[in-house]
Amino acid sequence: MTALVDTSERSNLGEDAMEGEKARQGKVILRRRWQRIVFVGGLAAIVLVVILLRLT
Repeated sequence: MTALVDTSERSNLGEDAMEGEKARQGKVILRRRWQRIVFVGGLAAIVLVVILLRLT
């Protein structure tokens, strides 16, 4: 897979530039109970909004 940032252009973008493979993050880490509650509540809110919009 090709990188999102060409290494030859890295000097133009600064030292913080990364390749696409390294920049991806696939894990959601919810260590505290309140973080899990907020995350699940947000997902539930999205589902409820979609259901309510379909009913109207």
